[in-house]
Amino acid sequence: MKKSLFTLLLFLTPYFIFAQLEVQNDNLIIELTKGKKVGFLAGSNSAAVGKGNMRVATYIEFTNTDPDKKRIIDLNKFSLVDHQSKKRYRGVDLAVGHPLGYKEGKRLTKKKLRVMNLNINYDPDVVDTFEDYTLEGYNNVERKTKLAVGKKYSSVIYYDHINRRVKRVQLFFAVPKKLKGNPVDIYYGKEKVGTFEI
Repeated sequence: MKKSLFTLLLFLTPYFIFAQLEVQNDNLIIELTKGKKVGFLAGSNSAAVGKGNMRVATYIEFTNTDPDKKRIIDLNKFSLVDHQSKKRYRGVDLAVGHPLGYKEGKRLTKKKLRVMNLNINYDPDVVDTFEDYTLEGYNNVERKTKLAVGKKYSSVIYYDHINRRVKRVQLFFAVPKKLKGNPVDIYYGKEKVGTFEI
């Protein structure tokens, strides 16, 4: 009976192989606490999922080991990697932790805005580093977001840096529905943070 109960609990436990990474150069410990499929309305940029895709949420916590609290965390270094298809996915949405829960992260566009957009900003001083950490032999997958209603005007969205006082974030990804039940990895730069099953 005990063996059967253990087997059941093991089956019900989220699938993790390794869920923590210490980044020496950044003096940062990154932990992947959870990854799962979520509903269409999870996050704020729900329209970016795309037909045939599903929305996946990852929950990430940070421990700062650097006494310099002014250093930043570059969220554009994060990606979801599917090794079977050799694809590396950019996040489509972001929520930043604060004392009362989560708030919308600051999203940026590489194009100057023709009309005002309350959810997206243009800031050329913040460099998008996502493609700097492309994995050899893998294709980067990025979705564009419409910047103006009724206009054929879209751009890849990336994220402003966050400071070391932030302890946790939610990163959302849009991946094909056929990946449901498959293990995928979360990377920070070219280093693996953790693995979970969608």
